[in-house]
Amino acid sequence: MLARTEQYGVDYATPQGLTPLMLAAFAGNVPLVEALLGRGASLEARDHAGRAALHWALRRAYRDSTYATTVFGTVFDLVAPASFDVEASGRLLQIGREMGEFFFFSTFLARFDELYQFRAGRNEGVTSDFFLREPFAAFPEVVIKPARKRRLYVNGLLARNEPGSAYVPNRQLWIREARGHYVPNPSLCLRVARPEGADAWVSLHQVMNLAWHESHLERNARSRLVPAAPAIRAAG
Repeated sequence: MLARTEQYGVDYATPQGLTPLMLAAFAGNVPLVEALLGRGASLEARDHAGRAALHWALRRAYRDSTYATTVFGTVFDLVAPASFDVEASGRLLQIGREMGEFFFFSTFLARFDELYQFRAGRNEGVTSDFFLREPFAAFPEVVIKPARKRRLYVNGLLARNEPGSAYVPNRQLWIREARGHYVPNPSLCLRVARPEGADAWVSLHQVMNLAWHESHLERNARSRLVPAAPAIRAAG
């Protein structure tokens, strides 16, 4: 893989937008992650669904308890940026690694596509169980502090970051679809690095490419977040 970066560039991508750093983070190959970062690999590069190397590490950790309890902490520490920026209701907010919102929003973005298991549509939104499922309890402290692994904390964090919450500052990271069920806030924007070098504010729905995810659903699928394209009619 390193040889290919010399030929194509350190952030060359697959057709799905996966960079060598994303693949190395998912594989848990710490020496390769370190080598790529040493060559200038971008932590901000995103795939076709808005996921960076951090998000691919989170996806693997939830699928593989061995990964979660061995290399995950080291990989996370290498690929997690110091912070990310959001714009909510005209307010610019920075969410740092030390904040609870950093882990939970990153996981929300990394794994939301898992809810699209059936062409008939989603059965639910993101709930506290979405985060608390094993091997979450075994995640190292560098990823999430023990006090933040309690259901009460997770429920409170979800509720305080929805529009209408009195919590200050309310980051409006998601909206409540039903009691205890949350989906991406279409009004939220993320600061996203562009390949040409200039950052841009992009709506969360666009970053996550929800229109692409939902294009694979049946036309009358339940719980759509993006309106279905109109049916094509024959002329005449």
